[in-house]
Amino acid sequence: MKKIVGFVALAAIVFFLYMGIANSKQEEEVLSIGEIQKLEGVPVLTEEVKLGDVVRTNLFYGDIKSPGQMVVTSKMMDRIGNILVDVNDYVKKDQTLVVFDTTASQASVVQARLATENASRDYNRVKTLFEQGALSRQMHDGAKLQYDISKENYEMARSAVTLTAPASGRVARIDFKAGALAYPGDAIITLITDDKLEVEFDVTQDDRPHLNTGQKVVVSNGNGISVTGKVTDASLMTSMQSRMFKITAKIPQTGGLYPGSLASVEVTIGERNNVAYVSFDALVGGNSDPRVFVVNGKIAKLRSIETGMQSADRIEVVSGLQPGEIVLTYGHTNLEDGAKVKIIKQ
Repeated sequence: MKKIVGFVALAAIVFFLYMGIANSKQEEEVLSIGEIQKLEGVPVLTEEVKLGDVVRTNLFYGDIKSPGQMVVTSKMMDRIGNILVDVNDYVKKDQTLVVFDTTASQASVVQARLATENASRDYNRVKTLFEQGALSRQMHDGAKLQYDISKENYEMARSAVTLTAPASGRVARIDFKAGALAYPGDAIITLITDDKLEVEFDVTQDDRPHLNTGQKVVVSNGNGISVTGKVTDASLMTSMQSRMFKITAKIPQTGGLYPGSLASVEVTIGERNNVAYVSFDALVGGNSDPRVFVVNGKIAKLRSIETGMQSADRIEVVSGLQPGEIVLTYGHTNLEDGAKVKIIKQ
């Protein structure tokens, strides 16, 4: 029994001695990351200097409108009796849209109509006598003036209680219901008289020189719908309230873009074609001192460059690089000039 215990103890001692020697040998062979990088190079990503277009754009936000949009408003404080149209109905010019149906309103219209009819009869009698030479022109002109005034009063009274379409078009919006109380100036119905659309947006004094009539814009509604339009009007004076310039661009009608909705407007304010460019990831030192690491074999050399126009994802290289050269885009932040690199991906 003692022999067995002794054998087990001896085997355990030999095992632990072996493991200690193995671990010691392994620790001696482990290299630091810095040592590995010195031997094999710092892992980096690269890209090739290419020729292409660099387009600079600015993004603004504006409202989509219809240039043929018309608003039918209330002319009096009264309760709406009836609305005779629905949204998307096509209406003709002078078609009745809304009727105010209170007793007081209708009474004033009836009174004005009766006064007009009476003035019309008087004028017709005076006109006949004037043409026969029985009355003077002064009496003729006085009767006509009285008739014209009565007719105008009737039209005003009638238009106040009966709202008609100012032009032919489609009903885009109805803001009141029958029975609701409306006040003077309240928008009751909005009409769209054509299918054209435009977008209006404001720009600052710094952006205004870059926008001109005929300039291309890309309008998007945030739901994946984009259309291309052109600037039709660029104001020469700021608003006294906002101190901003108003820009208007015409855009084509398409499904998903509606008057009154908000849209983003991307404007091209500069473009350079067929020029050398790199991505912003390649730059070190910032715009004040632009430099890049150029790979020569396995060595990264730091080089100063001159940059030009910038877009959202690339920058023009005016001088210092040639198309086809390879520059670092990742892993070069803390590199020293002449460091050894290992290209992981180009």
